Amino acid sequence: MLFRNAKVVLPDAVAENCSVLIRGNRIAAVGAEIKGSAEDQIINATGYYLAPGFIDLHMHIGYLGPDFPPQRELQLCAVNLPANGTTRFLPTLISALKGNLSEYFEAIRSFLGVNPVGTKPIGVHLEGPYINVEARGGFLPSQITTPTQFCIKSILDAGSDLIRLVTLSPELPATTAVIQDCVSRNIVVAMGHSYAGMEEYQAGRVAGATHCAHTYNNRRTFPDSPMGGRGFTLDDLAVADDEVTCELICDGTHVKPVWIKTIYRTKGADGICLITDSFLAGRRSAEGEIFQTAGSQKLIVRNGVGRDEEGKLAGSVLTQDRAVKNFVALSGATLPEAIRCASLNPARVIGMSDRFGSIEVGKQADLVLLDARLTPVMTIVDGQVAYDVRSGNGSEKRYDTERYVREVQLS
Repeated sequence: MLFRNAKVVLPDAVAENCSVLIRGNRIAAVGAEIKGSAEDQIINATGYYLAPGFIDLHMHIGYLGPDFPPQRELQLCAVNLPANGTTRFLPTLISALKGNLSEYFEAIRSFLGVNPVGTKPIGVHLEGPYINVEARGGFLPSQITTPTQFCIKSILDAGSDLIRLVTLSPELPATTAVIQDCVSRNIVVAMGHSYAGMEEYQAGRVAGATHCAHTYNNRRTFPDSPMGGRGFTLDDLAVADDEVTCELICDGTHVKPVWIKTIYRTKGADGICLITDSFLAGRRSAEGEIFQTAGSQKLIVRNGVGRDEEGKLAGSVLTQDRAVKNFVALSGATLPEAIRCASLNPARVIGMSDRFGSIEVGKQADLVLLDARLTPVMTIVDGQVAYDVRSGNGSEKRYDTERYVREVQLS
């Protein structure tokens, strides 16, 4: 496959009238003039941006209800996510206390074993169960605990080949040992859902935590400052810490535009990962839709975000292509910076930037072709077309319960 005349989005620039050649599942050449073979499918990308596929470090699975087995939801993610430009993701799991994580691990291994066409998991993100009950957000109290009450060592053992990211609250008792154990296993530790102060934050950092989950999303108030002046939160500390990467739900509601600009101006583009924190298996939502989660919690889409029955934020319906558009509009970032926040930065966080995240010779052929409005029109995963608006499967995707049930029943 050979893309010609594209505006290729590199990490720091846009290369005009550039070509990209794919051989098998790898990028074989990038340059102004590339000669393909007679067998190559030629795609004239004049007027389009060609970008690396997006990587979502924080997208929930198993969140749509207990009646949908993991294998079927993975299939739905594979079909839906390419329309959003997302080519790889970390299924985010919150069900540690149920004892069924091994079922999810096996489903992911089995799914990857058949090498399906479409978006693929590149590991697992465990959000919890070590979450501060006072900052639990959309978590139910029954879904969280502390290291002194419940040990996740057996879970880390069972998912040793998959778990790449763990989110916890560093102020909970005995979390330092958990962080150290994760780091020894090459698992990245994110701090979040937290009321930690400076000392607890620093203890987490010394233990090895290097990431901040959905920055500025969960904390609504600032702590008292006995010496005067405005207090600060864990998220503030993470934003000011050059060695910590920050996740960002860039829908303008979970994080207000002023904070989006603040994060960008403080961290710079290299310190941000655009995530969705979505619970829709890649679907786009419609206003007023109602979802029953695996924890028997009802979520409603109101004003483009997920809310619980009390109206509190409880989930995102964002897609990564929209996150990129929003980030450019709300932060003032350049297009290469926004694309980097959705591709190369996430790959770097989980130690996979040698394979994913940028358009370079030798890397995995995960690409997304974007129109002038930054809407995906074609997505390539592992060198195969996973989405192509020209083929008739590029219509607007939305969640539909009846359709979902039909699709998950497909083998």
